[in-house]
Amino acid sequence: MSVLASVAGSASDGLGTALQDGLWKAQVQVTTTVGDTTYWWDGEAWSELSDDDVMTAWLGAQFPEGLDVGAEEPARWVYDGLGAFTDGQEYTVRARAIDVCGTVGEDVDTFVFDTGAPTVAIDYISNETAPTAGGGVSDVRSPIGSVHYRILDGGATEVLGWTEAGFTPDAVDSKIGTYELVSAVALANGTYTLEVRAVDEAGNVGSSARLFTVNVTMSHTWHLKAGWNMISLPVVPEDTSVETIFSEICYYVIYEWDAATEEYVDVYSLEPGKGYMIQVLQDVDVEISGSPVTGSTMELSAGWNLVGAFYEDLAMGEVIIVSVDPADASGYPMDDTYTIMTEGDTVVAGKGYWAYLEEDCTVTVMAGA
Repeated sequence: MSVLASVAGSASDGLGTALQDGLWKAQVQVTTTVGDTTYWWDGEAWSELSDDDVMTAWLGAQFPEGLDVGAEEPARWVYDGLGAFTDGQEYTVRARAIDVCGTVGEDVDTFVFDTGAPTVAIDYISNETAPTAGGGVSDVRSPIGSVHYRILDGGATEVLGWTEAGFTPDAVDSKIGTYELVSAVALANGTYTLEVRAVDEAGNVGSSARLFTVNVTMSHTWHLKAGWNMISLPVVPEDTSVETIFSEICYYVIYEWDAATEEYVDVYSLEPGKGYMIQVLQDVDVEISGSPVTGSTMELSAGWNLVGAFYEDLAMGEVIIVSVDPADASGYPMDDTYTIMTEGDTVVAGKGYWAYLEEDCTVTVMAGA
């Protein structure tokens, strides 16, 4: 047995107004039939309803907002205090409104009480940076209302919050169907948990979770021009030392920018999210392979900072700012020709960018899928 707290509806009189047309009261009658016997909720318990009781077995409802609700709005009524309901049992709710002249308007609705959660199956997940997944959802009694998913990293930190998945109900039976999704964020190599949650039209929630691994190796080529270049790591190789990455170049100089001291400093290992200045004597291509950079958390200082891009070209609007601490920190990125970038401009993979901040902050960003 479960408790259904209340039933509610609305009532109006005459031209649709509540008060001025004399709406007086609302009543409800809730019944159910077991075998050949009909029962009604008498306010305290389920009692057998005889033919003689049908006319009197009514319970008074309340108008929580009153009756003076305006000329165009019906009055909302509520009956609180319903009792124990049986899962899977069919119930009938009759509601009636009575005006000051004794005129009665009545409505009736039938429902099956449902406390059963939907069943969710995760049938497949790809191991791409923007993984796809899909499966089936079913419910015993109620149609499926919605399907959402979220992604957690190996530390159970939410990488992507609850996001609606594409749900397709069965053409014949709306209590079953299938869903498909494509991650709304790109993921770096690693282990993650996909959670899928379905809600039926009775409000019951069912969910399922499954571990999956993203394991993708990608390559990127820096096309360095003679002179100074602004670069960043678009992929993370096994060895991130400067000596290894640029081992094929006869001569180069590379620095990173220390925003706190406002000076260039030597760098010996490259990190995702950071930008670098590198000087070469002639045009040269440098290829690098590793796991794609899909996001980073950067400790930025007030003033100018040299920051990095992602593993693929993205429009500014596709760069998702997950968090900024403090939240009121602000700034703007600039490309290597020192022009201000705006919405729709492209953040190019492997390049470095200048970003100006009004105060020190921690920024977490991700690449949108």
